[in-house]
Order: sequence, then structure tokens, then C-alpha cells
Amino acid sequence: MDRHGHVGINLLVFTPVACYLLIENQPLLIVMGFIGLMAIEPMVDIDQYLPGMSHGGTSHSLFAVGIVGLLSAVCVYVFTGFAVTSITQAAFGQPLLLGGAVEDSPLNPMYNARHAFFIGAGAVCSHLLGDFLSESGIRPLMPFLSQKVSYPVIRLTGWGQYLLVFAGVVSLAAGMLVFS
Repeated sequence: MDRHGHVGINLLVFTPVACYLLIENQPLLIVMGFIGLMAIEPMVDIDQYLPGMSHGGTSHSLFAVGIVGLLSAVCVYVFTGFAVTSITQAAFGQPLLLGGAVEDSPLNPMYNARHAFFIGAGAVCSHLLGDFLSESGIRPLMPFLSQKVSYPVIRLTGWGQYLLVFAGVVSLAAGMLVFS
């Protein structure tokens, strides 16, 4: 699947998530989820550019879902802790300790890490869904089992990719209008 098709799949997959977050009055999570999805999902294809790696291997597996989710959570946890302590150190002369931060506060590293895990893992799942629906297929149990699976309803190139983008844009826009 080419980049257009993956963007279309991303938008279609993100639409119900964005609608739910809109109902829950979480606009910041909508923005961060969308940015995270669009930034992380293309990285699954990094195996095309690394020597010694075959495309569609471990980076296109459920193993990668867990690893990327975990890396996203750890990075956001560390960044949140570092950013909050640095900002409060500069503002108040001493760092703020976040042990008692409110559960759903954007200053709470665990709150942010939990969301980062789902954004990272969801981005890889979205990419895998696109490849599963194309002729390229995926190997979901790599590195343990190399059997390829696919349900090729979308061609790797062509007008179907643009149709996915159009459907994704329309569904996200309609969802945002209906639930706002």
C-alpha cells in the first residue's frame, strides 16, 4: 500500500476514536492522538531503508505493536517528568514533584505515558491493517512464525488509494460535525 492508502486507513481508523474523545470533551487528546498517529505510523516502513532488514518482517508484526507502544510510553513518561521539573525549576526555583499529581492532569507522567502507549501501538496497528488489506500482507507473529497473511481487497497502487483518502477525510469531517 502506498502513502495515500495508509493516510486514508489512518483517518478511517482514527474517526471513531476522535468522536469518542470529542464526546468525552478531550480535544487535546484528539490533537495529540492525530499527530502521534501520523508521525509514528510511517515509521513502520523504516525496514525498507535499513541494511539487512527485509520489508514486511518484524516491523510489521504484533511484536512491533508492543515494542513501539512501550517505547512511546517510556519516551513520553521521561519527557513529561523532565519538562515539568525543568519548567517548575525555572519558574519557582525548585522542581515540582509529581507524586501526587491529579490522575487526569497533563502534568502526570503516568497519565501521559498511558495515552502514548495506545497512540504508538494504535499507529502500528493502523499500518498493519492497511498492509493486511493489500496484496503485500503482513507476518503478524514475526519473529516467532513467518507465515504471511493478507486479505487483498486494496491494490498496492492506483485509484483505490485516493478513494481511501477521500473516505477518510469525509468520515473524520462528518464525525467531527456530528459529535461537536
